[in-house]
Amino acid sequence: MIKNTILILLSIIFLVTAGSLTYVYYCNTRAQIIEDREKKLAEMPSPKELREQKEREKKEKQQKKEQAEKEKEKNKRPSAEDVAPNDVAHLVQDMYITPLSASSRAYEYEEHDGDAGIFLHPYVIEKKGTASTLHLKAGYRGQAAMNFDDLTVKCDSGEKHFKFTPGANVANKAGLVVTSYDVQATGDIESIMHAIAASNYVQVLITGKENENKILSPAEIKQFKNVMLLFDALNDGK
Repeated sequence: MIKNTILILLSIIFLVTAGSLTYVYYCNTRAQIIEDREKKLAEMPSPKELREQKEREKKEKQQKKEQAEKEKEKNKRPSAEDVAPNDVAHLVQDMYITPLSASSRAYEYEEHDGDAGIFLHPYVIEKKGTASTLHLKAGYRGQAAMNFDDLTVKCDSGEKHFKFTPGANVANKAGLVVTSYDVQATGDIESIMHAIAASNYVQVLITGKENENKILSPAEIKQFKNVMLLFDALNDGK
């Protein structure tokens, strides 16, 4: 009897103790949850601060975009089409500049002396204190001299003729016989050079010898264009 009573008392004490501990744990946990929630709420920005933060982020994004556009514009390199036609420095960047005297120099592209067949080679002579002059070397490179004084040019604006005074220069160069004319381009010759520069398709033939012909490449036509632009630029205002 006494033993049972003791067991009952011990059980009651255990249950009361366990319940007390559970209650204390519950109260502590609840208090911690409330504290954490209040702390989180306290750390959250106010509606005003949220608006200001969004405005700052928007402003920073716009600044980064503007900076990127400035860098892109700064690093942009103009193409040939973007450069003004009278930009002499641009026009002569791939040309040879040859001093002829103390007061004059020639601007011209490289001549390909080893290329057989018809050739047209425009160039400009700049003269201090006076107008620059336009020139043309035209001729034929082959195994023997070619007697001619007329070149037919077929271009976008129609058929035209380079007519030269009879008596071409004949010389040996790079293993080929070169029959050529070197003239100052005025009048009809200058007009034909302008026509070549303005064309997309140009074929040159030795008149009377249809099997001797040449189609100018886009690069060769571009050289004519640049030489004509240089000629005009050097004489601008003179």
